[in-house]
Amino acid sequence: MRGWPEGFWGKFDNGEPPQWHPLVDHSLDVAACFMALMKQRLLRLRLARLGELEELTDCQVHRLALFALLHDLGKFNLGFQFKVFPRELRPPHHHHAGHVTEVGDILTDPVLASKVKERLPIAEMAEWMQTPETVVGFLCAVFSHHGQPLLLEGESSGLNRRVWNPYGNWDPFAGMAELIGCGREALPLAFQTGGDPLPARPAFQHGFAGLVMLADWLGSNRYWFPYSDPDEGDRWQFSLQRARDALREVGLDVTAARRQVAQGELRFDRVFEGQVPRPMQIETALLELPTDPSVVILESETGSGKTEAAIFHYLRLMRVGAVDSLYFALPTRTAATQIYDRVRQAVSRAFGDATPPVVQAVPGYVRVDGLPAGSLLPEAHHQWDDEESDRWKYRSWAAENPKRFLAAAVAVGTIDQALMAALRVKHAHLRLATLSRSLLVVDEVHASDPYMTGLLRALLTAHREAGGHVLLMSATLGSAARCAYLGAEREPLSRSMDAPYPVLWHRQGETVAPPISFAGTRTKRVAMQPSPIFDAPQEVAREALSWARKGARVLVLRNTVGGAVETQLALEGLTEADDPLLFRCLGVATLHHARFAREDREALDAALEKRFGKDSAAEPGIVVATQTVEQSLDVDFDLLLTDLCPADVLLQRIGRLHRHERPRPAALSGATCIPLTPSERDLTPLLDKPRGGLGSIYADLRIIEATWRLIEKHPVWDIPAMSRELVEEATHPDALEAIAAELGAEWSKHATEITGKSIAERQQARLNVLNRTKPFGDSEITFPRNLVKKIATRLGTDDRLAEFSDGVPGPFGQSVFSIRLPGHFCRRGDPLAAPDEKADSVEKFTGGFRFAFGPFRFAYDRHGLHRIEE
Repeated sequence: MRGWPEGFWGKFDNGEPPQWHPLVDHSLDVAACFMALMKQRLLRLRLARLGELEELTDCQVHRLALFALLHDLGKFNLGFQFKVFPRELRPPHHHHAGHVTEVGDILTDPVLASKVKERLPIAEMAEWMQTPETVVGFLCAVFSHHGQPLLLEGESSGLNRRVWNPYGNWDPFAGMAELIGCGREALPLAFQTGGDPLPARPAFQHGFAGLVMLADWLGSNRYWFPYSDPDEGDRWQFSLQRARDALREVGLDVTAARRQVAQGELRFDRVFEGQVPRPMQIETALLELPTDPSVVILESETGSGKTEAAIFHYLRLMRVGAVDSLYFALPTRTAATQIYDRVRQAVSRAFGDATPPVVQAVPGYVRVDGLPAGSLLPEAHHQWDDEESDRWKYRSWAAENPKRFLAAAVAVGTIDQALMAALRVKHAHLRLATLSRSLLVVDEVHASDPYMTGLLRALLTAHREAGGHVLLMSATLGSAARCAYLGAEREPLSRSMDAPYPVLWHRQGETVAPPISFAGTRTKRVAMQPSPIFDAPQEVAREALSWARKGARVLVLRNTVGGAVETQLALEGLTEADDPLLFRCLGVATLHHARFAREDREALDAALEKRFGKDSAAEPGIVVATQTVEQSLDVDFDLLLTDLCPADVLLQRIGRLHRHERPRPAALSGATCIPLTPSERDLTPLLDKPRGGLGSIYADLRIIEATWRLIEKHPVWDIPAMSRELVEEATHPDALEAIAAELGAEWSKHATEITGKSIAERQQARLNVLNRTKPFGDSEITFPRNLVKKIATRLGTDDRLAEFSDGVPGPFGQSVFSIRLPGHFCRRGDPLAAPDEKADSVEKFTGGFRFAFGPFRFAYDRHGLHRIEE
């Protein structure tokens, strides 16, 4: 429609001339999208399961679609409608209004509620419920379609009532009656006598709310749903067809992909280009698993092929209709970036021309089908630089906003994106609803901090409740964490030590099945040669350099960025600037850690894999790094010098040793690890004064003590034969309690502090998780206004973003457009730099630049970001 609105509008474009889309037609668009979603067998089954039903009848679906039709009921208020008009066309005493809080008023204010009941069939809709009072919950669920549960605040003020008063030909309640009339025509089964009632179970409302959010997002897209023209035909039939098109084009309808993968035999060697499957890769262990909803845990050593196992498991489930999509969750952005191409290429080989969109779901690193998408911001629209621009209009849909990442047919991203489906954050319901159709793969699971473990457990519970599939993978999962994720009772240390490895565990319904063990891919004997130079970066550099000069590829892995930079500086002081042994990025000597700009991190990763990757030349060299190289980067070293750290982390680091078959220096024909330990054999001083990440990054010093003892006890580590023993003796609660008791009062106090901190973090996780046991409208599921922005997937992440709109030349010759600043860098005392603070006072110098951010000054050069102290 062109010109100023002549009736209630749902969408408005203030152009020349103005254009508007009738509210009734927009509501039909969204209801049609919901109907199309309910044509997707798996989404329909997932929603039914949340209501403890075997399936949803057509009558129930029509009734839910009728509720979806009412999602924008709040837009009928005149404070909202007239705000788009020029002042001269507005009624006198006009007051601007929104449409979310205002719609709550019509439920809670007795005057407004009585008017609504005159025009809407509220009493009839209450008869559709298992319990009549739940009609309010369903209304609140659809009114919450902007991503946050509607907070019902009681009786309205006079001003709030005024926006609902008729003016001239504009009568909000008559508009509602017209909308219901359209609903009766479009959705006749909703109003049939009898019919199956809608479940009263709160989890059903929460699942329904997520699908309404998804339907609204689709139905608001002008590409599929252009504004109405006066002479167009039946809008409902038009909307139904466009909704089907939209689902197919964005990858929510995967019928063609499933048909393709179901044809013929699903062969491992074809999907992975001639690779022969290893013992644990699907053709044996995972192939035997039933396809009913389950939680599967795969424990196998680093480099054994777990990624390929996960991809093949997804294809098998996809083939039989058990899942429609895949979300591959990694612990870090770097890990997700590294895995993405492997997933994309395998999926492409499996689906051929029917391959659905494959998204790298990492904010700032987004790609679709292998092509970089740039920085995609919420609500942004982008013109893709591709001759097939029409194709990108829909294939990029799930990548255009992080809230939609989990709606992708295939996505590789961080665990944080998945965890937000369990948190009290906007659009959590949308995330969980779209995730429900996926195989959720969580890679590199280990005994992480209690807060993240609590969030992951909550996510797994919600996903399993909807009938979803989960695959957790780890090289180093302790039994305490494994039992928690499976929902089993904790095992004593003696029993945990007897568990097989490598192994596959799975839970089917309420039953934890017996483990399925299999042979390891290959054994690795690692000589452990501890050296007491933890606090001496000069000596660490000297040791690394001596081995590199003997022909070795050396990885020096420090626990902290500060320790890594000190070691790099020491190394550079021992060498000439052009020494070929130094690691370089785009020709510049540097190191590898997380405090580099996004553009430079990508270049660093590429340089590291080129120099030390699988297909790299057999040349000696040294790279100094932090935990950024522990996981997913396919790099291979002859020698590892690593700070003392927990045994499960140490095993991850050892995974970078002798990863591939290649010629080795004579002195390092076997893998060698040099754990860097404090000079004194006593960790007690670190209880009060942590250093080098011990007692801070790795807070539980009992685990560090246990790991040190294992290094002393076993001069050679046989992997995977010893993996179970090493992890359990260093992480099992029984082992840690014994260490505290042995070492005396100070250690017992430390144990108590660690336990208290763990309890507090678990409690914080419970507080931050969305309560899906309460219906919409209940105050326990609302998002407190003072809490929403503070909820995060990881505690202590108060990072800030310094942005440089025009780009600044960085240390490697690339333009830098943004740098993430760690929260502790932006704090002096309690005050933290404001989230909307801007970078300014940029000062360029040879090899980098300086800038200000609030009261703080920073420098960025080839050693990364550091704060300039006064």
